[in-house]
Amino acid sequence: MPKAKVRKCYQSSVGARPPKCYVVGPAVCPPCMNALDIYKQVKAHKAAKRAESNRASAERSRQKKEQKRSDICSDHLALTAEHEELVQEMANINHASQVLAAAITLKSEERDGLAYAKSLKLASQIVHQPK
Repeated sequence: MPKAKVRKCYQSSVGARPPKCYVVGPAVCPPCMNALDIYKQVKAHKAAKRAESNRASAERSRQKKEQKRSDICSDHLALTAEHEELVQEMANINHASQVLAAAITLKSEERDGLAYAKSLKLASQIVHQPK
């Protein structure tokens, strides 16, 4: 007849897993009770560490968000100033263009007037020429 396998209680050496006690009956053996206490302490420590890590991560996220907001505001101000400069430059160019267009129109009218006067002079000379 084969020998019955005796099951040993499982206890994690670092408290990473809860112990498994194979003692028959409702009571837990003393080594498993100690291992369960260690497991609960390790679990509580990990939970506290995780909560602290989550708080630190949330704080970093808030800082990054505020930094991005600050960067966006400064970029907006810089772009607004640049836009105003470009608008002023465009207004100056338009004004210069209007001045040049007026000067060209005036010169063109002056030239047309001189050409007309010249044509009148020639016409009057032709009409008053002795035959």
